[in-house]
Amino acid sequence: MNIGFLKRVFLIFSSKEKYQVSIIFILSIITSIFEMIGVFSIVPFMSLLTNPDYITNNVYFSYFANSYSLNLIDSKVYFGIIIIILFVFSNLMNIVTLWYTMNFIAEYQSRISSTVLKKYLSNSYDFFIKSDHAILSKNVLDESCILADGVIYAILQIFTKSLIIFAISILMIIVNPELFFGSIFLFAIIYLLIFVRYKKTLYDIGFSRVEANESRFKKTREVLS
Repeated sequence: MNIGFLKRVFLIFSSKEKYQVSIIFILSIITSIFEMIGVFSIVPFMSLLTNPDYITNNVYFSYFANSYSLNLIDSKVYFGIIIIILFVFSNLMNIVTLWYTMNFIAEYQSRISSTVLKKYLSNSYDFFIKSDHAILSKNVLDESCILADGVIYAILQIFTKSLIIFAISILMIIVNPELFFGSIFLFAIIYLLIFVRYKKTLYDIGFSRVEANESRFKKTREVLS
C-alpha cells in the first residue's frame, strides 16, 4: 500500500465522506489517548495493591491521598473506581468509533454500488448486448462490497490501530525503552519474513477470487435464466 494508492482512495470520497473520515480520525485519536491512560494506570494501581508503602513513596499518589485525606483502604477504592471508569469509557469510545466506522462503510458501499449502476445505465444498448450481464451484476453488487469492506475499512482499521499502538509505544519508551526497541526489532523481523513468504500467494489468491466470483455469477445467471 503506497502513498499514490491512498491518494486515489481519498479522491473518490465525496465531501460528506471526507468529513466522516475526519470524524473517524478524531474519534480514533481520543480512543488511543484513553487506551494509553488505561494501560498506564494499571501498573501503579497494582503496585498500590501489593505494596502499602507505595502511596507514600509515589509523589502523585501521596499528593492525591493527602489532598482528600484518604487512608490506604480508601485510596485503593478510589483509584480502583477511577481505573474502572477509565476502562469503561475507553471501551465506550471503541464502541462508538466502531459503530461510526461501520455506518460510514455501509453508506460508502451503497454510494459506490449506485454510482457503478448509474454509469452502466448511461451506456448505449449495444454495451449491454456485448457485455456479460453476470460480470456487470458482480461489479455492482459484489465488488463494491469488497472495495468498501476489504480496502476502505481495512485502511481505517490500520490507521485506528496504529494510533493505539503509537500511544502505547510512547508509554513503553518512557517505562522501558530497551524492552520496547527489542520487541519492535523482533516483530519487524517476523513481519518481514511473513510478508516476503506470502506476498505472491496473497496476490494470486486475489486474482483467483475475482475469477471464481465471476464464474459464480455466470453460473447462477445461467441456472436461473
